[in-house]
Amino acid sequence: MQRGFSLVELMITIAVAVILMTMAVPSFNNMIMNNRLTSSSEELLKGFQLARSEAMRRGARATVCASNGGTACNGTSWKQGWLVWVDLNGDSTLSANEIQRVFGALATAQELVSVEGVTTISYLPSGFLNIPAAAQRRFTICDNRSAEAGRSLVIKVFGYASTTAMTCT
Repeated sequence: MQRGFSLVELMITIAVAVILMTMAVPSFNNMIMNNRLTSSSEELLKGFQLARSEAMRRGARATVCASNGGTACNGTSWKQGWLVWVDLNGDSTLSANEIQRVFGALATAQELVSVEGVTTISYLPSGFLNIPAAAQRRFTICDNRSAEAGRSLVIKVFGYASTTAMTCT
């Protein structure tokens, strides 16, 4: 009595495995891309939470701004990165010792946009945003997939920020 697989049985098993893999890999790629979007939105949220807490803790204005290089508020796009700084000396000018944290650029396939077109957001020592009372600031993070899930970050005037899922266009 012989034990083992015949060549036909082995080929059928491999064919079934290949078919299953071709169905699983695209959904796995979508999961990875969705996790990257969530991670990026959480990094942005972390920056705003840090700025708010530092403003209240230090009793000084704290700012989150788009930055190209992490040393100045010179960014034209949030995708390039951003930094958090606290105006410790009250001169409204960023000094090197006032930088609290630098956040790097996003993955190349992702786009981070301020819906209102702002590149700087400041928190007052009270923890409120330095914007009109009924206003808010919104950001969207999408990747190169159209009609797919993205992330939206909303910051209310009183400083609270939250992220939610959204559909990108």
